[in-house]
Amino acid sequence: VLRCWRETWLPLRDAAGAIVGVTLSAEEITEGKAQARRRDFLLRLEERLRAAGGAEAALDAACALLGQEVGATFVGLSRVEEDGVYGVVENEWRAGDTPSLRRRRRLSDFGEGRLGPLLRGETVVVEDARADPRIPDPAGYVGNASLASIDVPLMRGGRMRALLFAADARPRRWTADEVALVEETARRAWEAAERARAEAALRAS
Repeated sequence: VLRCWRETWLPLRDAAGAIVGVTLSAEEITEGKAQARRRDFLLRLEERLRAAGGAEAALDAACALLGQEVGATFVGLSRVEEDGVYGVVENEWRAGDTPSLRRRRRLSDFGEGRLGPLLRGETVVVEDARADPRIPDPAGYVGNASLASIDVPLMRGGRMRALLFAADARPRRWTADEVALVEETARRAWEAAERARAEAALRAS
């Protein structure tokens, strides 16, 4: 974890005023820096969400901002179909030439150990899919360049309606701040998208 410090250097002078040494004091300011960066990100996110021209644009903007902020390989949002069996990745941001994940897949492909908590509304954090006992067959994660991930379920009426995920092609120990930021981004983006859909429906009525 990168830590930040504020250093203060004060000269020590002799009777003639010549500098003969220094005193150094240091104060750790890691938490303050992290909070400031989080506030700045959330302000930029709110600006982008307000400026987006509709639900899909808002979700695309949120994926892009979040991916760049946490240095992910890709960030996406998968909508859960009404039958609760399939999820469809409809929004994504990818770093470089990372392959697209826009596709329809069975939720059961996550594996029960990973899907169960998501269906209960719990965030699931994976640091290395190859070594995670909740993932019996990691081949799909290796092929999708998603060895590490943060999965945040978006719940309505007690059901998972969508899933926002941030993933990395390499094993990664996600920090508590990163997990919290993905969760907050998911909440704000989903609420913005729902407002945009409601406003569009109102205009069309």
